[in-house]
Amino acid sequence: MVVNGAGAAAISCARLFISLCVDRSNLFMCDSKGLLCDARKDIGGVKKEFCTTLDAQVLAEIVRDADVFLGVSAANVLTADMVRSMAADPVVFALANPDPEISYDEAMASRPDIIFAPGRSDY
Repeated sequence: MVVNGAGAAAISCARLFISLCVDRSNLFMCDSKGLLCDARKDIGGVKKEFCTTLDAQVLAEIVRDADVFLGVSAANVLTADMVRSMAADPVVFALANPDPEISYDEAMASRPDIIFAPGRSDY
C-alpha cells in the first residue's frame, strides 16, 4: 500500500488501514520530499512512525506492484503508467480536491481491472 501525502488525513488513514490488518511493513508513505525512509534525516514527529528501509527515490518506483494507492496529496502526481505498473486489480483512492492525483478518465482508461475511488462527489 502506498500513501501519497503525510499530513493529518494520511496519518489517520494509514493508522486505520493498519488497524484493519494492513501489515505495517507493506505500507509506504510519501510526503512532498519523497518516501518516508530511515535514510532521510529531516523526518520527525508522527512521520517517523511510517519510515521504512525501502530504497526508492520517486513515486513511480514506490507504486510499482502496489495493491493500493491512497492519495491525500496533490493533483496529477499519479500517471496512467504508474497505475499500469501496479499489481492486478489495483485499488486507487485519488482523494485530492478539487483535482485528484489522477483524473477519473485517465485512471479508468489506464487498465480494465482498476477499482477507482475519487474524492469528488460528481464521480
